[in-house]
Amino acid sequence: MESKRKLTKKYLLLAVCALALTAVLVVFLWMLPSRSGEGWTVMVYMVGSDLETEHNLASRDLEEMAGALSPDTKLFVMAEGIISWEDSPNDGTCRIWEVNIAGHTLLGSYTGSMGNPAALQSLLSVGLNDAKGHAALILWDHGYGPMEGFGNDLRSEGDRRLTLSDLADALRNSGCGDRPLSLIGFDACLMAGCETALALRPYAQWMLASQETEPPEGWDYSFLRHLKPGTDPQGAGNAVIHAFVTHYEKLYADFPDAWQPYTLSLTDLRKLEPLEKAVSGLFRVMETDIEENRYRDVGALRLRAWGFGRSTTSTEFDLIDLRELAEACKDHPAEASAVITALNQCVVTHGGSEAMAHGLSVYFPQYSAAKNPDWDRHLDTLPLPEDWRHFLYAYTDALASQGPAYDHTARTVTEGGQYALELSDDERRDLVRAGYYVLKGDPEEGQMLICARGAYSLDGNRLTVPFGNRILTATADGKTLPLVSIWRQEDDQSAFYQSYALAVQVDEAHDTATPKAIRIRVEQDKKTGVWSVRSAFSLDADVVTGRQEYALDKAQFLQMSYTYYLPLRDPAGRLLPYSRWEYVGAEWPLPELNIRKGFTVAETDLPPDDGPYWLQIVVWDAYNQSYGSELIPIQP
Repeated sequence: MESKRKLTKKYLLLAVCALALTAVLVVFLWMLPSRSGEGWTVMVYMVGSDLETEHNLASRDLEEMAGALSPDTKLFVMAEGIISWEDSPNDGTCRIWEVNIAGHTLLGSYTGSMGNPAALQSLLSVGLNDAKGHAALILWDHGYGPMEGFGNDLRSEGDRRLTLSDLADALRNSGCGDRPLSLIGFDACLMAGCETALALRPYAQWMLASQETEPPEGWDYSFLRHLKPGTDPQGAGNAVIHAFVTHYEKLYADFPDAWQPYTLSLTDLRKLEPLEKAVSGLFRVMETDIEENRYRDVGALRLRAWGFGRSTTSTEFDLIDLRELAEACKDHPAEASAVITALNQCVVTHGGSEAMAHGLSVYFPQYSAAKNPDWDRHLDTLPLPEDWRHFLYAYTDALASQGPAYDHTARTVTEGGQYALELSDDERRDLVRAGYYVLKGDPEEGQMLICARGAYSLDGNRLTVPFGNRILTATADGKTLPLVSIWRQEDDQSAFYQSYALAVQVDEAHDTATPKAIRIRVEQDKKTGVWSVRSAFSLDADVVTGRQEYALDKAQFLQMSYTYYLPLRDPAGRLLPYSRWEYVGAEWPLPELNIRKGFTVAETDLPPDDGPYWLQIVVWDAYNQSYGSELIPIQP
């Protein structure tokens, strides 16, 4: 009994000591600095460019940031020439400010281009020195994808952009390799790429970026009010995406004609290793396809891929969705499945309007690589596995080859009211896509394009296009004119077309009329068949990687700039595709629509008294070569 009391007393003493030790440890840990217990430090690297100097978008976003800040969040901004701040003249000096709801305080400056990594380092040195909790870096300006990088400092004659290597150097030299940022985000276009993620992986835990071009308004900074000391990086990233998507859903519900694609995704950079290995494995077997003379399979797969930036700019960035690529690789199910599994693990959230955007794009050269000789040099600087890099070079080399060694012999078929081509076995095997041009005019004098559409069906070796003798027209003030409609892309919900015109602004007081070249975006809802004008873009300015949205209500007239091309033939006498014909002039005077009260678009029957009309079918093969049919007469 006595021994039992001694044991009880002994255990009670041990328990009291353990409780006391725990209390001391809790107090000690409470006194230590904690990344999660402190407020957020947000650093914004704001390359104002034309977004600020011409459109005041940086100033507007700074006001939005200041109004949304919580007391627990510190905001440091590096910018130059902010229009709305009198103490930030456009004098070539990049100033670092601490911003809060009460105003802004100058903390330092850098004289030089914001395309120099040293400029970014100067911001990081200020922000990271102050950061006790989570630290985030937001890069604000134009984005051009992994091959061309971020930013466009128009003041500089030299370095205007930060390449991915530049960004990595600035982060490494600022100590982010030892203490990674909690979050790095791009309020910029086209930066949600695998290559971007791999380059930044050592220096940040999470990445926020867009696969597509961003609308000019960029991010909605109301998310800042949700940053609390207890908010983790994933929660912060989700708050950004929620604010972003909510903003554009409401904006485009209120102003549907202003619609354009928008995407944003959150990637856990700490989980990239399985994805890196899986993509390398997929590219390794695809390179084997090329080596074993199956290039056409790889080429066909690539040519069918949706290209980010293609639907909103006149530029091809050679960026495609990684998941869409993997799902299309039917010949390599194991490797493709590994990519999808790894992608699902590291892309935790993605939102926006595009069904084909699953969080991360991948550079796959097709259209622009040959036009941009610097891209090979940038590719060599990216931290890609050798199998990955070897595949890209192997594909580029194969793409540059002369293609199949047979003559195209496709025969035009017109019986039964169909517009069709009869293909050879080789032509059918190599076919990737096809479409048709509808033209008006005398072939001997030149023909005007009415529409170009990428639609066809294939029954055996017969390729048929579904033209139903109807064209897209624009109507305003009781007058109807053909609207040249050029098919660009489509998904399950809609088809996207573009047209070109001159928007004429009339100054009646001074008796002047100013034409502005624009590109009109037209969409068809595939469920209802209804056509609508989504937006118009200026062709002589740059807001989001290559174009500026144009408000059609500024114009009084639309002038339809119909142009004529003369048919050409190859040395063997075969008619070349319309896109390779010779330009011979524009219609004059330009027909115009009075759109002061607006205009509508619709499909209408071909006017029988306005011909003659012709149709040409065009086929593109796996080597990105094209060949066309003879001109097929159309009877309205």
